[in-house]
Amino acid sequence: MGSIAPHALVIVVLIAIGAFFALIIFWEWIAIGKVEASETTCKIKLMNFCEEWIIKDQEPNWEEIPPEGCEEFGITKPVSKTDCEQLVWK
Repeated sequence: MGSIAPHALVIVVLIAIGAFFALIIFWEWIAIGKVEASETTCKIKLMNFCEEWIIKDQEPNWEEIPPEGCEEFGITKPVSKTDCEQLVWK
């Protein structure tokens, strides 16, 4: 009977350590979706926005496409679908 408790304690500790590392990995995986604004990522945002607008013929929401803060790089939401077509087809 005396040997059951230490084994159970070891198992509980191992499960806790495994859960801790799983939580860390999951937390890092969630952070991958948060894209930092740079000139390159903002140009990708602009192209994705325009391609979606042209393909679906419906203006997507600029704010829903990551990253935020592209204005500091001079990249803003296109005013019209024609602006997007000029960007995509040049």
